[in-house]
Amino acid sequence: MLTDDGRLRLDVRGLVLPSVGNTAGPITQVAATVVCGNVVAATSGPVALSKDGDAEIRAKLTVPSPYLGAIVLVRAAGVNGTVLAARTAFIAATGLVKDADHK
Repeated sequence: MLTDDGRLRLDVRGLVLPSVGNTAGPITQVAATVVCGNVVAATSGPVALSKDGDAEIRAKLTVPSPYLGAIVLVRAAGVNGTVLAARTAFIAATGLVKDADHK
Protein backbone atom coordinates (compact mmCIF):
# COMPACT_ATOMS: atom_id res chain seq x y z
CA MET A 1 0.00 0.00 0.00
CA LEU A 2 1.23 3.51 -0.83
CA THR A 3 -0.34 6.49 0.89
CA ASP A 4 -0.60 10.02 -0.50
CA ASP A 5 2.21 11.15 1.79
CA GLY A 6 4.59 8.45 0.48
CA ARG A 7 4.38 5.77 3.16
CA LEU A 8 4.91 2.39 1.54
CA ARG A 9 3.95 -0.92 3.12
CA LEU A 10 4.73 -3.95 1.00
CA ASP A 11 4.58 -7.57 2.14
CA VAL A 12 6.42 -10.09 -0.03
CA ARG A 13 5.43 -13.72 0.51
CA GLY A 14 6.89 -16.86 -1.07
CA LEU A 15 9.18 -15.14 -3.59
CA VAL A 16 11.71 -17.96 -3.80
CA LEU A 17 14.08 -17.84 -6.75
CA PRO A 18 15.52 -21.35 -6.69
CA SER A 19 19.12 -22.29 -7.08
CA VAL A 20 20.73 -25.64 -7.85
CA GLY A 21 18.92 -28.45 -6.03
CA ASN A 22 15.75 -26.33 -5.78
CA THR A 23 17.06 -24.53 -2.68
CA ALA A 24 16.76 -20.81 -2.02
CA GLY A 25 18.89 -18.85 -4.47
CA PRO A 26 21.51 -16.19 -3.81
CA ILE A 27 19.14 -13.18 -3.54
CA THR A 28 19.16 -12.24 0.14
CA GLN A 29 17.77 -8.69 0.02
CA VAL A 30 15.09 -6.86 -1.94
CA ALA A 31 14.00 -3.24 -2.39
CA ALA A 32 10.83 -1.62 -3.72
CA THR A 33 10.75 0.90 -6.56
CA VAL A 34 7.68 3.05 -7.17
CA VAL A 35 7.08 3.90 -10.83
CA CYS A 36 4.60 6.63 -11.75
CA GLY A 37 3.82 7.37 -15.39
CA ASN A 38 6.77 5.28 -16.67
CA VAL A 39 9.22 7.23 -14.47
CA VAL A 40 10.98 5.90 -11.37
CA ALA A 41 9.66 8.08 -8.56
CA ALA A 42 11.43 6.51 -5.57
CA THR A 43 13.23 3.42 -4.31
CA SER A 44 13.31 2.04 -0.78
CA GLY A 45 16.37 0.81 1.00
CA PRO A 46 17.16 -2.93 0.99
CA VAL A 47 15.48 -5.35 3.40
CA ALA A 48 16.20 -9.00 4.12
CA LEU A 49 14.54 -11.69 2.00
CA SER A 50 14.08 -14.88 4.01
CA LYS A 51 14.87 -18.34 2.65
CA ASP A 52 11.09 -18.81 2.40
CA GLY A 53 10.90 -15.75 0.13
CA ASP A 54 9.30 -13.41 2.66
CA ALA A 55 10.12 -9.74 3.25
CA GLU A 56 8.45 -6.68 4.74
CA ILE A 57 9.25 -3.31 3.22
CA ARG A 58 8.22 -0.26 5.23
CA ALA A 59 9.48 3.05 3.89
CA LYS A 60 8.71 6.75 3.71
CA LEU A 61 9.32 7.78 0.09
CA THR A 62 9.08 11.05 -1.78
CA VAL A 63 6.52 10.56 -4.54
CA PRO A 64 4.89 13.08 -6.89
CA SER A 65 1.53 14.50 -5.93
CA PRO A 66 -0.75 13.46 -7.36
CA TYR A 67 0.69 10.17 -8.51
CA LEU A 68 -1.15 8.34 -11.26
CA GLY A 69 -0.79 4.76 -12.41
CA ALA A 70 1.69 3.84 -9.69
CA ILE A 71 3.29 0.41 -9.88
CA VAL A 72 5.61 -1.10 -7.30
CA LEU A 73 8.52 -3.17 -8.57
CA VAL A 74 10.37 -5.57 -6.27
CA ARG A 75 14.05 -5.60 -7.16
CA ALA A 76 16.95 -7.77 -6.10
CA ALA A 77 18.98 -5.57 -3.76
CA GLY A 78 21.46 -8.00 -2.24
CA VAL A 79 23.19 -11.21 -3.28
CA ASN A 80 24.69 -13.60 -0.73
CA GLY A 81 24.46 -10.88 1.94
CA THR A 82 26.17 -8.16 -0.12
CA VAL A 83 24.10 -5.09 -1.01
CA LEU A 84 24.16 -4.34 -4.74
CA ALA A 85 25.48 -0.90 -5.70
CA ALA A 86 22.98 -0.26 -8.50
CA ARG A 87 19.35 -1.01 -9.25
CA THR A 88 18.70 -4.34 -10.90
CA ALA A 89 15.95 -5.68 -13.09
CA PHE A 90 12.71 -6.25 -11.23
CA ILE A 91 11.78 -9.75 -10.06
CA ALA A 92 8.14 -9.08 -9.12
CA ALA A 93 5.60 -6.31 -9.59
CA THR A 94 2.23 -5.28 -8.30
CA GLY A 95 -0.40 -2.68 -8.98
CA LEU A 96 -1.45 -0.64 -5.98
CA VAL A 97 -4.68 -0.33 -4.14
CA LYS A 98 -4.81 3.24 -2.93
CA ASP A 99 -6.25 3.42 0.56
CA ALA A 100 -7.17 6.99 1.52
CA ASP A 101 -8.25 5.79 4.98
CA HIS A 102 -4.79 4.48 5.89
CA LYS A 103 -3.04 7.00 8.11
